[in-house]
Amino acid sequence: MAMAKDGSISNCCQPNAMVTLKEYAMDYGDDEFKQMADKVINDNLDKITNPKVREKAVEYLAKIEEGERDFRW
Repeated sequence: MAMAKDGSISNCCQPNAMVTLKEYAMDYGDDEFKQMADKVINDNLDKITNPKVREKAVEYLAKIEEGERDFRW
């Protein structure tokens, strides 16, 4: 509950949502959907306030492009 009150939960939920969207787009999306998903992800990366979490999210997003899945935060 403390993470929700101080807003730091966004450092867990937001990157997890981006990774999930990327996995879904890569696995099931057509080219148009993949482009839209990438735009949403790129537009929101800066909203991850913790630099280490942002860096890890970028790393995971790149690994998804290489075929890896199911990351743990």
